[in-house]
This record gives sequence, structure tokens and C-alpha cells, in this order.
Amino acid sequence: MLTINLQQIVEEINARRNHIRYPFQELGVMLSEKLADPRHKALYMKIAKNEEQELIMGALHYVLASKDTAGNLGPLFMWKLKELKARPLLPLFIRLETEGGYFKIGTITEITRGDIPVLIAGLTEYTEEIKLSSKGISGKEPLENLPDKLTELLKEFKRKGTVELLNKWQWIGTRTWQKGETVKGVLKLGRPVRNIINKNATSDTM
Repeated sequence: MLTINLQQIVEEINARRNHIRYPFQELGVMLSEKLADPRHKALYMKIAKNEEQELIMGALHYVLASKDTAGNLGPLFMWKLKELKARPLLPLFIRLETEGGYFKIGTITEITRGDIPVLIAGLTEYTEEIKLSSKGISGKEPLENLPDKLTELLKEFKRKGTVELLNKWQWIGTRTWQKGETVKGVLKLGRPVRNIINKNATSDTM
């Protein structure tokens, strides 16, 4: 049974750094080699650029750990990647990430893993930074437009999802904001990668 040696993959990618410009190209080349499918190198680069790396590596691990593939690794990889993308997700929340914590400001339901890149792109394009203060909320455009924007984007990619903003934002973090203090944050999807230990978490709103 074949397995993925992550250290070996890192070493192989580092060896190509002088010849490949972007990280997604490195991953695409690695995929074409691991799947013994050099003819479709451009396709794997496209996949590496547009799909979640976690799903890509999950599909690759499945293929390399499978038995009796008879050298037909590429189609098996594509099938597994599609299957992973189609798995439904529990409701995710939209957060406004700030220094020292984040506000849970909304939720997204009825989506699959494959919808995440679309939603992340939508959040990134919507705003670079939002400011909260005693004067209200400011950004590139009114935050209440966000659900409609994300819903339209999902429909554009022929996907569905229900996006709602919470009436009361929940603060999860390690500090307390003072009344009238300006809070700067960036919209993100789901929980942050880092684990914020909050002994003073409250449900107060700004």
C-alpha cells in the first residue's frame, strides 16, 4: 500500500522553486507526478489554484492508499475530489476577525465543501476592512448587503446557500472592547485556525 510522505513532498516542491513561479504550480506538478499523469499537468495546476488544499491532499491520499488502481490514478483522484467537495457542511458562521478575537456576525447554511472557495472569494472581494465605532459600521459598502451579495455569487456558480446576519453579534476573544473604541476587522469564514482561549467570552454586541 502506498502512503504519502509529507516530508518527501516538501523536499520535492522546494527542489522546484527555482523553476516554478507560483505555489499552485508546484502543487499541480506534484499531483501530475504522483498520479503518473504528466499529460494533464495544466489541469492539475488549475485544480491546485482553485480548490481547497485540504480536499486535494485528502483525495491524493485516498488514491495513493488504494489498491488495484491499475495505473488509472488520475480519474480516481478526480472522482474522490468531486465526492469530497459534495459532502454537506454543518452551518458555518461569518466572523469579523479583529486583534485579540472575533465577532460571530452571521451564518451560512445548505452548503457543501466545494462552496467554500466561492464564499471566501466573495468575502474577500466584499471588503478589505470593516470598522466599528460609536458612530456605527463603515466599510466599502453597507454590511447588510452582504447576504444578498454572497447569495448572488453562489447562484452565479450554480450553487445554493442561505446567508443570514445575526441581530446580535457574539464576541469571542481575549480582550474587552471599550465603549466608543474603534474596532478594525476583516470578514472571514468559519472559525479561525488558531484556537482562541477566552475566559471572558460574552454575547455583548458593539
